[in-house]
Amino acid sequence: MIDSQTLKKWVFILFILIGSLIFTLSIIFLIRPGYLIDDMSTFVEELLSSSLGGKLNIGSIDGNFIMGFRLNEVEYHKDTRIIFSAQEIYIDPDISHIILGTLALSEVNIKNSYYNHDNAIIKTQTFKAKKNCLLPD
Repeated sequence: MIDSQTLKKWVFILFILIGSLIFTLSIIFLIRPGYLIDDMSTFVEELLSSSLGGKLNIGSIDGNFIMGFRLNEVEYHKDTRIIFSAQEIYIDPDISHIILGTLALSEVNIKNSYYNHDNAIIKTQTFKAKKNCLLPD
């Protein structure tokens, strides 16, 4: 029969191992999200394209949750017209809100952008944001 001291010791070791695994996976996700999300650009393109009603193309996504993300060669098409394009978009997520389960951005920079306002119908276009999205003040 196992005595209570030995059982407490094994429960403590198991608790430390599980905690270490969760901590390590969290750090890996924050520093190298590409290890846990197979293709981030496809994931973001499909998510935003379904919300916007057009086709969003992202050339590549570089970065992490700590230093921010750079989206290169971004284009938004509706039908055959280019509505928006940018050479680079820098997004800096707010980690303190992400830990609490809310998406918040502390900085967004757009470099060499083009917006075709004649062909974009803003008043009939809706963006379906999730409940946990915060917009900056």
